[in-house]
Amino acid sequence: MNRYILTMLLISALCAGLAYFGLQAGYHELPTAFWLGPPLFFLLTSVLIHFFLMNSVSGRPQRFVNMFIGMLSLKMFLHLIVILAVAFSFKKYAVPFIIVYALNYLIFTVAETVSLFRLFYKKSS
Repeated sequence: MNRYILTMLLISALCAGLAYFGLQAGYHELPTAFWLGPPLFFLLTSVLIHFFLMNSVSGRPQRFVNMFIGMLSLKMFLHLIVILAVAFSFKKYAVPFIIVYALNYLIFTVAETVSLFRLFYKKSS
């Protein structure tokens, strides 16, 4: 779990750095909360979801599958609410925010998937 948190912290810093670079290079004009918020939000949700999934691994495999599908659905719904709330509340920043958010979503989803594959690959060997 500690390695996962450290990895997610590094990925969060990378995402924030990329967004800051985009701000400095003039690719977007997002306020700080809009380019720094998504990596922190993804860090929090990723660690919480990982914690719940790891607690569901011990026991029946079906429990993990149910928890995994449930958490993915909840995560997607939560992220959709955030995107829609920001897009409708701050129309000026909607497109750049959605692009930054989608890139964060992609990067964090890949990292979570790789982490789960590594975990189950080690257990099966």
